[in-house]
Amino acid sequence: LTVGGPVLVAAWADSAASAVAFLAGFYLLLVGLKVVLAAIVARGSRHLSPTGLHRAHLVAGALLVLTGMLLVVEFGRSLLP
Repeated sequence: LTVGGPVLVAAWADSAASAVAFLAGFYLLLVGLKVVLAAIVARGSRHLSPTGLHRAHLVAGALLVLTGMLLVVEFGRSLLP
């Protein structure tokens, strides 16, 4: 179910400590990088004018919609025979 599933299974076969270390490190980096990114965005938004911030939000929203559409297309292809 996760991207690192095969690595986690291989680590578990080696030892439970390896699997726990991999999982903890994976999620620590995943959450930690999001916190750092949020801090950078919060700090950077103070330097934008209201119009610039609005444009940045529009671009970010458009990128999210585009990413969602690409995921739907990719998932749809996997359903076709």
